[in-house]
Amino acid sequence: MHVGYSLAFVGLMMAIVQGGLSRILIPKIGPVNSIYFGMAMAIFGYFAYAFAPSGIFMYLIMVPFSLSGIAGPSIQGLVANQVPPNAQGELQGGLTSLMSVTAIFGILNRILNLPSINLIFLTTSNEIISSIVFYFLFWKFVGPTIDS
Repeated sequence: MHVGYSLAFVGLMMAIVQGGLSRILIPKIGPVNSIYFGMAMAIFGYFAYAFAPSGIFMYLIMVPFSLSGIAGPSIQGLVANQVPPNAQGELQGGLTSLMSVTAIFGILNRILNLPSINLIFLTTSNEIISSIVFYFLFWKFVGPTIDS
């Protein structure tokens, strides 16, 4: 029962962020700052999920974690601005393929970590490390060179 409620709540939060709040936040703070903010919220959320003492905290964490959803459209917009109009289809197809491949490896990661004693902490720590690495790599190689 709680699984259904939690999935409905996270779906509602992501719909609010991606459906309406991103249209307000991205133009207001700029695409590069939106990426930094979204990734910071992802890192915070992963840390908070890893150390949440009870189920009610998971619901509380979902609110700021859902703000990580503004990073995706900002990244996609910045990348799309770097590609000529006749190559937009290839770019979007490549991005979709990349998301599909990462979803497959994410599931394999969960399956391989399944027998571990502390599954939630292990898989969340992988996501924390990935988010931090992406955050700093984006800052080092892309962030300072793009005008927002």
